[in-house]
Amino acid sequence: MSRRFCETWDSMNIEIRNAALEARIQKQLQATGSRNVEEVLLRLLETREQQDRWLLENRDVVNAKTRRGIDQLEQDEGIPEDKLDAYLAKIKEIAERPTLNELRDRLHTRKPVRVDIDTARLVHEERSGR
Repeated sequence: MSRRFCETWDSMNIEIRNAALEARIQKQLQATGSRNVEEVLLRLLETREQQDRWLLENRDVVNAKTRRGIDQLEQDEGIPEDKLDAYLAKIKEIAERPTLNELRDRLHTRKPVRVDIDTARLVHEERSGR
């Protein structure tokens, strides 16, 4: 491809001959609400570029954690295979919990609730029950 050809290139046509790939692109069109294939490709490229930047910025940390994990496996300190699924499920559940800031934000969006409860009496009863 000559330089002159690239400079005058206004558009690109891509022919997809793989039915499975075409189905994946159609699925992305629907899932992302993109208006066209160009938007799907742009979103996918942006996501990939973000991942590449993150990996580049965090290379040392990722490598250190990988080395530590390998060392643990070599010293038989890893998670036994029969317990790995449960461990990963637990980590996922913890990661999906809302943060303290997210909980605060939720509370601030709610309307106040008024109840007729004598809180002083409740505190007194709780303390005297100990």
